[in-house]
Amino acid sequence: MAFRILGTRVVWLAEGERPPAGDVLVIPANDHLWMLSGPGLDLKKAHGKEIEIEAVRQGPLEAGRVAVTPGALCGYRWLHHAVVMGKDMAWVEGAGRAAARESIGIARRSSAAAVVVYPLYRGVHGRHEVPAREMLAGILDGLGDVSGIKTISVLYQGADEKALLHETFLHLLAASSG
Repeated sequence: MAFRILGTRVVWLAEGERPPAGDVLVIPANDHLWMLSGPGLDLKKAHGKEIEIEAVRQGPLEAGRVAVTPGALCGYRWLHHAVVMGKDMAWVEGAGRAAARESIGIARRSSAAAVVVYPLYRGVHGRHEVPAREMLAGILDGLGDVSGIKTISVLYQGADEKALLHETFLHLLAASSG
C-alpha cells in the first residue's frame, strides 16, 4: 500500500527490489560515520571503502545529523548517512526523527525526485519499535511543506518488518489528523 502525503508517494519496498540507481539513498550511521554494521557495511563490502572514507572525513557528527557524500559508487546521486547511534551501536533517543527530517530536507533542497530509505534502526542494538516511530515521524516532519520529492521508498525485510512500518505509519497519520 502506498500513501500520498502532500504530493509525495510513500511506499514500502522489499529490500531485494531496491532500485539500483536513483537520487538519494539514506542509511543509518554511527557518530564517527564508520560503516561497521547494517546497510553501511553491506555497501562498503559491495562498493569499496571509498564510500566510508568520504563519510568519515565529515565526522564525528552529533546524533540526529546527516553527512552527505557522493553516491555514484552505489548508483545514487547522493548517499545520506543519518547519525542515529554512537560507537556502541546503541540507538540515541530522538536521533531518528531529527536525522530523517534533516535528510528529507536536504533531499528537497537538492531537487531529489526519489529517496530510498533503509530503516534507520538497521545495525543498531535493541528493539525496533521506537526507532521505527522516530524515523517515520521524521519523514512526515520533513514533508511538512509541499516538496518536489515524488517518491520515498522505505525498505523492509520480510512481512513482520513491513507490518511494523505500516502500522506505525498509520498510527502517526491518525495522531497527526486528530
